[in-house]
Amino acid sequence: MPDKASRLPRKSIGTPEIVLGDPDLCQRVLLVDSPPPHLLPGQRAGFAPLPNHAGPYAALLITCVGIEEAARLGLYKLNQRLLVILEKLADRQEHTTLSKADRLAMTTAHGFAHGLTHAIFLCISWLPLTLDAGTYYIGSCPQMSVFLGSALLAFAFLMLHTSSMVVAFAGAENGKPLHRFGPSAVHFIAALVTLSSFAQGGCMASAVLSLLIGASSTLCAGHVAWKSLHPSNDPA
Repeated sequence: MPDKASRLPRKSIGTPEIVLGDPDLCQRVLLVDSPPPHLLPGQRAGFAPLPNHAGPYAALLITCVGIEEAARLGLYKLNQRLLVILEKLADRQEHTTLSKADRLAMTTAHGFAHGLTHAIFLCISWLPLTLDAGTYYIGSCPQMSVFLGSALLAFAFLMLHTSSMVVAFAGAENGKPLHRFGPSAVHFIAALVTLSSFAQGGCMASAVLSLLIGASSTLCAGHVAWKSLHPSNDPA
């Protein structure tokens, strides 16, 4: 005897197949059998549709992260020029020059803006889905809705990008290889972790691992910031 889901009315919207939930339920549920939406924004919107397996998305993620890391280097150089301008302005007006805490606050703001931009584009990419009456799930991961999974990943990458900027800028200043290249490596790893959404139930692992990476990066950034503000505590 066919199960209830197989007897539900179906309609196609583009490539994905949409399974409409029982209208008698309090909340209609849509199961989307399409490439996992729990990926970073822009990787789907600009290039979709892609073949429904991890390979093309991995290549796209690596390309996008590489572009972002190159942009981070450009942002660092731009930030250095801005600091010079602010120092000259403060000297001209006989104000106190920027302290280490001020520089750290600027770096943190850059990172937060990076993560916030990701979250904004993610929300924009899902606006069409919010026009319907139900919530959305992907067929490979019915345990977590698209919106919840995307929100968790947005928060994870907000933590990652904010902390990565702090560590990367500190590495550019102190020359330590771990601080200079570690954030880029973690960024690549975190992006590729989202590919676990292709596996059955993988969105759960993707969300948990991404949050752990984001939290660990935040702790690392806090340690680096503390050492930067209290250099006397560093071992000789």
